[in-house]
Amino acid sequence: MIIVAGTLQIEKADAKLSKPHILEVMRKTAKEKGCIVYRFSKDLQTDGLFQIYEEWETEADLDAHSKSSHIAAFLDALSKINIISRDLKKFEAANIRPL
Repeated sequence: MIIVAGTLQIEKADAKLSKPHILEVMRKTAKEKGCIVYRFSKDLQTDGLFQIYEEWETEADLDAHSKSSHIAAFLDALSKINIISRDLKKFEAANIRPL
């Protein structure tokens, strides 16, 4: 399993503008082959900060997602708003079990 986790910090004034784009990319990505989880969550302490969490069955599934038309459209939409920072990390997970 591949896990992607991190943050996206959007200028407070632009955070509301990003919502329809985030919802659309979440909806379309959830239908992709290999997508287990794909979530953006608003941080409760910092306006405009989103926590991002993704789980993918394989690296190939994540690669296909990265090349999808809806990701291209999402990145284009983000280019029109003020992004303060973006920090994503990819992890390979093995031996996953409940706590």
